[in-house]
Amino acid sequence: MRQFIKISILFSLLLLGYSAKAQNWSLIMEMVVTEDGKKRAGAEINVYRDGKFVEKVLTDGKGMADIPMKPGGVYTVEIGGNDGLIKKKLEINTNGVPPEDIQGETYFPAEVDVFKKIDGLDYNILNKPIGKIQYDPSIAGFDADRGYTKEMKSKLEQLEEDYLEKKEQEAQNEAQKQKQYDEAIKVADKAFKEEKWEDAETYYKKAAELMPIETYPTFQLAELETKLIKIRETNKKYDDAIGKADAALASKNYETAIAEFKRASGYKPDEEYPQTKIKEVQTLLAKQAKVEQDYLTAIERGDNALKASDLNTAKTSFEEAASLKPEESYPKNKLAEINAELEKRNAKEQEYQDAIKSADEALAAKDYELAKSSYQKALGLKPAEKYPADQIAKVDELLAAEVKKQQDYLAAIQKGDDALTANDFATAKAAFQEAIKIKSDEEYPKNKIKEIDELLAKQEAKEQEYQNKIKEADQALASQSYENAKTLFQEASSLKPTETYPLDKIKEIDTLLAEQAKKDENYNAAIQKGDQALAAEDFEAAKTAFNEAIAIKPDEQYPKDKLSEIEGIVVKMQESEAAYQKAIQNGDDALTNEDFENAKKFYQEALSLKAEEQYPKDKLQEIDAKQKALAEADAKYKAAIEAADAAFSSKDYETAKKEYETALSIKGEEKYPQDKLGEISKLMAEVAEQNAAYDAAIQKGDELLANTDLEGAKSDYEEALKIKEEQYPKDKIADIEKQIAEQAEKEASYTAAIEKADALFDKESWAEAQTAYEEALAIKEDSYPQGRIDEIKTKLEQLAAEEEAAAKLEADYQAAIAEGDQFTNDKKYAEAIVAFQKAVELKADEAYPKDKIKELETLQKQLAEEAEEKAKQERLQAQYDSLINIADGQLAANELENARKSYQEALSLKSEESYPKEKIEEINSTLADAEEQEKAYAEAIKEADKLFDKEELEAAKAKYVEASSIKSEEQYPKDKIAEIDAKLEALAAEQEEIRLKEEAQAEKDAQYQALIAEADQLLGESKLDEAQAKYEEALTVKDEQYPKDQLAAIETPRQELAAAAQEEAAAEEQAKLDAQYQALIAEADQLLGESKLDEAQAKYEEALTVKDEQYPKDQLAAIEEQRASIALKTAEKEKAQKEAKYQALIAEGDALLADNDLEGAKDKYEEALGVLENPYPAQQIAEIEKRLQALAEKQALEAKAAQKEANYQNAIAEGDQALANKNYDVAIAAYQKALGIKAEEEYPTTKIQEIEQLKLAQAEQNEFLQRKYEAAMTEGQTLFSEGDYKGAIRAYERAKTLKPNETLPQDKIKEAELAIANAKAKEEEIKLQQQREAENEMAYQTAIANADKLYQEKNYNDAENEYRLALSLKPSKTYPQEQMDKITAYFKAKAEAQSKAKQDAIQYEQFINEGDDAFKKENYLKAKSKYQAALGIKKESYPKEQLVIIEQNLEEQRKRKAEALKKMDEPIQIQTGPKATIDGDAEARIDALYKEMWSKKNSNKNKTLTEKQKVLEELKNKEREEEEKRRLEAQSKIEEISVSLKKQTEEVDELNLKNYETVKVKEKAISEEEKENRNEAKRDREDVMAEKEDFLANQEKNNQERNLQLVDGKKELVENENEEIKISREYRYSKQDERIGEEQNKVVEIDKDIRTFNQEKAENRGEQHTKMLNEKSERYVETQKEYVEGGNERTEEENENIEEFREELIEEQQQKQANSFKHGQEVVDEQKQAVPEYEKELVNDADRRIGEQQENINDQAQLDQQMKNERKDNYSENQEKIEKIQVDLKEETESLNAESEKRRQENSEKEYYSGEDKPRQDPESAEYPQGVTEKIIENSNGSTTIRRIVVEGTQTDIYEKTLYSWGGIFYTKNGANITKEIWDEESR
Repeated sequence: MRQFIKISILFSLLLLGYSAKAQNWSLIMEMVVTEDGKKRAGAEINVYRDGKFVEKVLTDGKGMADIPMKPGGVYTVEIGGNDGLIKKKLEINTNGVPPEDIQGETYFPAEVDVFKKIDGLDYNILNKPIGKIQYDPSIAGFDADRGYTKEMKSKLEQLEEDYLEKKEQEAQNEAQKQKQYDEAIKVADKAFKEEKWEDAETYYKKAAELMPIETYPTFQLAELETKLIKIRETNKKYDDAIGKADAALASKNYETAIAEFKRASGYKPDEEYPQTKIKEVQTLLAKQAKVEQDYLTAIERGDNALKASDLNTAKTSFEEAASLKPEESYPKNKLAEINAELEKRNAKEQEYQDAIKSADEALAAKDYELAKSSYQKALGLKPAEKYPADQIAKVDELLAAEVKKQQDYLAAIQKGDDALTANDFATAKAAFQEAIKIKSDEEYPKNKIKEIDELLAKQEAKEQEYQNKIKEADQALASQSYENAKTLFQEASSLKPTETYPLDKIKEIDTLLAEQAKKDENYNAAIQKGDQALAAEDFEAAKTAFNEAIAIKPDEQYPKDKLSEIEGIVVKMQESEAAYQKAIQNGDDALTNEDFENAKKFYQEALSLKAEEQYPKDKLQEIDAKQKALAEADAKYKAAIEAADAAFSSKDYETAKKEYETALSIKGEEKYPQDKLGEISKLMAEVAEQNAAYDAAIQKGDELLANTDLEGAKSDYEEALKIKEEQYPKDKIADIEKQIAEQAEKEASYTAAIEKADALFDKESWAEAQTAYEEALAIKEDSYPQGRIDEIKTKLEQLAAEEEAAAKLEADYQAAIAEGDQFTNDKKYAEAIVAFQKAVELKADEAYPKDKIKELETLQKQLAEEAEEKAKQERLQAQYDSLINIADGQLAANELENARKSYQEALSLKSEESYPKEKIEEINSTLADAEEQEKAYAEAIKEADKLFDKEELEAAKAKYVEASSIKSEEQYPKDKIAEIDAKLEALAAEQEEIRLKEEAQAEKDAQYQALIAEADQLLGESKLDEAQAKYEEALTVKDEQYPKDQLAAIETPRQELAAAAQEEAAAEEQAKLDAQYQALIAEADQLLGESKLDEAQAKYEEALTVKDEQYPKDQLAAIEEQRASIALKTAEKEKAQKEAKYQALIAEGDALLADNDLEGAKDKYEEALGVLENPYPAQQIAEIEKRLQALAEKQALEAKAAQKEANYQNAIAEGDQALANKNYDVAIAAYQKALGIKAEEEYPTTKIQEIEQLKLAQAEQNEFLQRKYEAAMTEGQTLFSEGDYKGAIRAYERAKTLKPNETLPQDKIKEAELAIANAKAKEEEIKLQQQREAENEMAYQTAIANADKLYQEKNYNDAENEYRLALSLKPSKTYPQEQMDKITAYFKAKAEAQSKAKQDAIQYEQFINEGDDAFKKENYLKAKSKYQAALGIKKESYPKEQLVIIEQNLEEQRKRKAEALKKMDEPIQIQTGPKATIDGDAEARIDALYKEMWSKKNSNKNKTLTEKQKVLEELKNKEREEEEKRRLEAQSKIEEISVSLKKQTEEVDELNLKNYETVKVKEKAISEEEKENRNEAKRDREDVMAEKEDFLANQEKNNQERNLQLVDGKKELVENENEEIKISREYRYSKQDERIGEEQNKVVEIDKDIRTFNQEKAENRGEQHTKMLNEKSERYVETQKEYVEGGNERTEEENENIEEFREELIEEQQQKQANSFKHGQEVVDEQKQAVPEYEKELVNDADRRIGEQQENINDQAQLDQQMKNERKDNYSENQEKIEKIQVDLKEETESLNAESEKRRQENSEKEYYSGEDKPRQDPESAEYPQGVTEKIIENSNGSTTIRRIVVEGTQTDIYEKTLYSWGGIFYTKNGANITKEIWDEESR
């Protein structure tokens, strides 16, 4: 860029330096125009004179133009302005020039630099001339206006600075764009390579936008377009499937969603979205299935419980179902039904309990009718209850007993009245007494008895008194008041002394008194014993004692009461015991089930019942211990699990296993540790397997290492290292590599010894060979040298045996081959295949018979295909011939139109046939009748127009085409056809536009649906804010009502969440209360267990204030019971004391009564009654009171009689009123009351009987209605259970009609109506399910139909997706899977066929290339084999033609060989005369010249090389650190080099030239090195090929020899072999001469080019130097770019390829080839070290080509490598066999060619003694004189070769010394590397 300043200044310098002398009147401006310092061809120069345009000139190729100017004017010259260049002006004034000063033509040179215009700069300064030229009288010539130039200089410099800054900025921008472009291309190329077409398109488009001028991205995009069409179609199908899947997922149609996602995944298998969605939907389905299963289980459980009327279980089940599926109405309906039923049941239960209570109270009050009515009401509420039925039966019994009692009472009254009427007072009294017994509360019989007594008293006062006395005495006696009885009997006896009865009684009493005394004693003892036992709570003993007392005194009440008391206590104790045992049992059960909390509760309950029992206390302690142990176990279990999980995470499986086992031992039922142990076992098995594999590899490596199989051991150690990163295999590998290196060194020595021995062995120097083999054995124990030693000893014997076996095998093989070839020639392909198969059996490694088999099989297949094609063509021809015949007949019959149609049909079958075309033209021309032709044309046009008007465009087009065929010259149908095509295109465009709009709408709908689905999902996950945002976003896409509704609905969950939060807070508060409650209960339970009742009561009461629970209430009740029990015991003690006091008072009262002290007795009895409530003292008091009140009662009888009547009338009136009101029970009671007052009255009895009849009729009516009611209810229940809900409703309505007051029928009606609603809902659900199944079926059938259609259309990819969709919709269907299997099989078969076809094509191409290569190299046998192999793959004409040529060439070769064989017997004519010698001066001169050149070159380029090497070293280091920065850094360095190079241009011309020459030398050196590499590789390759050809020729010769031996003998074959050897050698030498000649010609051409260049560079050095530097920079950039991109990868890869080939050559024992290649490799390595790093890529390319060429060389030995390819392990053995066969064949050749050898020996000039080596017969010996001939060769790569030909007799050796410009010297002998010492010693 500094040229701008230089040229601007240069302008004034040039003007100063080229002033013109006055010679004539014309001025010629020699104008040179440059652009940024380079000559600018085609620049415009506009010339103006005095403001008028004169001319426009363009600069020539060198940027030059001459501008002539005449005197007397002011010229303005505008330079530039075209092609975006800026425009500069010069002003030249030719005025004021004296005529004498200017004569002729004056030349004035001027150079102007222009540049491309850049936006953003101020170019106003250029509107003025940049310089002015005018005549200067002082110099008498033209010169620049210096003042003007100075004035313009600063402004131009400013413009220059602005330009440079702008250009630098643009360069930076361009560099940045280039960087972005390169990055985009790199990413795009990678994507293209990986077939990621869409990514590639994106980045290629980006690159094209960055650098529009680059064509590469455009070409790549064009290539991508075809690939993207299918991808876009796939994307469209994918998006369609995703849209459907998302929509189905949003609508919760999960089966369709999965199917569509799977279809989408089929289009894009690598996309994660459909796979993720499939898993998501499958998870939803799994959850849904689980929820559905749990839901159905809960529903089934609820239904079963409901059927069993277990409402609580049913309610729990339906609540569970409702929680699982809140949207389902069925469980909600059932819950409503259950709750309603429970309410009814509770109400009914309450009504039932109220009825029972009323009935029980009525029964207790003996109101039997009311009791029965209430019991019947209760029974109506609960017909199945036993209690009200039993009570009704009991009431009926009581009513019957009451009636009977009434009857008995009335009979007794009647009897008494009758007896009283008859004055039978005793009978009357007895009867009345009987009546009192029946109805003790009745006054009538009592009064009657009193009346009788009064009558008796009056009638027989004395008797009465007597009787009274007797009676009293009897009573006293009956009541065991013996003393009183005795007194009374004595009084009675005093009244009737004659009566014996009182006397007998007195005696009896005396006896009884004696017995009574004893009895009282026993009775009191028993009572005392019973009281004591009762006090001690020994209830059994107490019962026994009291029973003894009763046995003594059965009438005594006290022991009976005591027994009742004991019975009550025992019952309570039994109940307490039962409760205790139940609590204990419950506690034991809970403890067994490890329900410790409930167990504890039960044991505490038992302890509250029996505080003294130890068992519950022990159990509570046991529970505490177990809970503590469990807590400890939980802690241990948790710790074990945590430790195990940590160990598992760190892959410490042993520790993890141990800890999981520990956890399992703590909690054996836990599944988690069991699962983890299973997982660990599997992992440990894998680790064990890995360890086993590692150990096996280590063991195998150790064994192989022990057996010194180092490579095998290394391989196994490396395998072990892959399995496990251990140090041991690394150490072993390092050790093995060391041993391998040592072995390699040892192997090299061993190989050298073997080579030496083999050479001696080949020369048949047996003793020396044996010594050499022994030396090799001393280096390495190996079977080979020992075998060779043994072989030397038994050689002849082995040769004979092997020769015989080989001859037989070869004979059989060749016979089979000959047979196969014969059959092939006879076209008997099946027999030929059998013959070749036999040959393969004989020689499995031979390729020829295998190739022939493949060729024949292919030929058979081809023949079959040709036959089929021929048949097809014959059918087509027959059809064609038939149509032609028909057409010919129609033409003959002058049916021209029909004939033309038939010819047209025939032409459609065979379009290439000319006959129907000619006939059609003939018919068209024959239709001379213009009117008929016009008519046909008009009809076609008319029909076409009609179709066109109907817009049936395709049909119209066909008619226009027909019309055009009739009159081809008419333009109208052609125009219409064009118009139709345009319309069709327009329609297609419209359809495309519609499709795009639909796609846009579909995309919008899909976006909306996706947002709605996402919002629904978020709403379902209760993510309300996110859901709201999605609904709002959906509204922006599409204004629908649904998202608005959902936004409104979101508020409800928010409120529910708030409520849930409140509930959660309440739950937390409740949890606190529960904890406080439990603490108080535990404390209270403990206090209760300690019998601290008051404190326990306080705690339970405090617990009740915290939580109103039943348990503390029960415990408080238990406390009260305990207190009652304590109080009972205290009361019993007090009672015993009272009993004792009571007995004493009774005894005193009895004594007083016996003494007739009634008042005193009454006082004692009252006092006793105050102590103890007992009937005895009360009875005694009553008796006393009776006696005292007898008179008073008698006086009141009359008053009572009057009252009795009044009462009777009142009762009758009450009964009549109740009867009138149909209140039968009240009426009966009133009438019975009246009968009780007056039993003799009939009226109440009659009324009672009347009422009984009425009640019976009413009962029967009620019973009838009840039966009908129950039948209706039963029918309703039956119909309900059968699901006939409407029938059930009708039955319940009948029941309701029968009993309107009953609520049960109405409840049942509601239940049935609810069931109908549920059934309807279920039907709707089933219908919806069926609809979904129908939709799925429709979708399935659609998918199958689409798939079948696509399958028939062979669109297998889309068909497979559709089948996959169908299978997802109906996984049970087998058809889609079967079709998918067919498609998979088709793709597999297609891939295999394509792969085979591709392989065949590759192999065919390979065989053709190899054949061509061999053909070019005149290796015709190999070429023939390759072309035959190619023909076996593909029947093409090319290989057939080549085979014909090869046969011709082989025939010529055979002729040449025959001629050569004749010449071989002629002696070599060596040249005579003095031996040629050399003095070595030429070599010394050349060495001196090269040393001088090397010294000079190194001194000139050291600095430059050092700098560049340093830069490249920095680049290399940075490349390793950061690959992405390599290119930028390289470009940066390139720019530095470029700047440095451009700086050099400012130096003097001499320095420029030196630098230029330095660069040229460097270029030349690199070129020479590359060419030398190629030449070396070529020489090596040709040498190797020559050796290979020798070997192949030998092998071919030997094969031919064996065949000919069977027929003509061996002599001719041996001669042929020698001929071929000679021809090969001649070919090799001729190739060497050709190479030498080519190199000489190249040297001459290069020398000529250099001279031409030196002549031209002086003239154009500036331009050429600049161009060279730029080209050099560009090439350097490209080299660096390739180097940066390739990196070391290619170097390593090529080195590996070379190394592999070297190893292969060593294995093949082709030592010369290996040495040659090794030499080439050493040269390459030396060149790599000498060439600067930045030029290594060139060497790497040469390496790659060497590797490729060596691989081609290796292909020449393909036949020999057959055995190696198939059995690599036995390669060494096979190679030894090959070498052995070669030795055998060589010996055989020598033995069979004895005569030929004898003739050659005769032609030798020299005789040899026995044991000496025979000299070589080199034909070169005849071409050069004896001695040393020296040639100097200048090679094309700049190197120099000194060639010395040393001839000694018939033996010729060629020595070469080659010197390279870069400093290398190489020595060879006959192409093989030698040392300098050998060169110096042997070549002089």
